[in-house]
Amino acid sequence: MNMDMYGSTVPADISDVEPAGSALSTDRAEFLSWVKYRAIKEMEFYDDPSGAIASFFSDIQLYSGPTPIYSDIQITMLMSTAMANIDSISNMRYWVDGCN
Repeated sequence: MNMDMYGSTVPADISDVEPAGSALSTDRAEFLSWVKYRAIKEMEFYDDPSGAIASFFSDIQLYSGPTPIYSDIQITMLMSTAMANIDSISNMRYWVDGCN
């Protein structure tokens, strides 16, 4: 664990954070909850919306359920709009919360 600028303990690596779901979950809702949680924690830890976007899309590719969460074209469209429009932590939170 490390200390943040406010004196709170934070994980040495964002992967140390207990996710809401699991990368191994085949339940779409649980998995998407885990992806959103990790993206938000990534953003809070590194204060970097673009890194959180990258984390989100990287994690989405891990889903092993019966059908993909998003098709390839949906991922491309979401990624391009996210990269073009998200420039703050509040925008990133709003965007992540809107993904279903």
